[in-house]
Amino acid sequence: MYSWSENDDIIAFYLYLYSTKEINFTYDKISKKLGMSIGSLNMRRKIYKHLDNKLGGLCNAAGQTIIVFERFKGINCRVYKEIVDKLLA
Repeated sequence: MYSWSENDDIIAFYLYLYSTKEINFTYDKISKKLGMSIGSLNMRRKIYKHLDNKLGGLCNAAGQTIIVFERFKGINCRVYKEIVDKLLA
């Protein structure tokens, strides 16, 4: 079982919000870089979907995931992209 770090959650929430359109990574490359399966990354994105009150999300959010959601849900997309770029560098 993969142990999610806060940085992993920050990246997953960014991907939920903005996909990979503005970053130079695919989902597959990101999951490999973080050391997890792409399925695990996709499941975390679905948890963020649930936290964002969207249909089709998964409702088993960890405390850390909720904290990241609350902290980053209103962040400017450019600022958020810069953070994620640094985390993936």
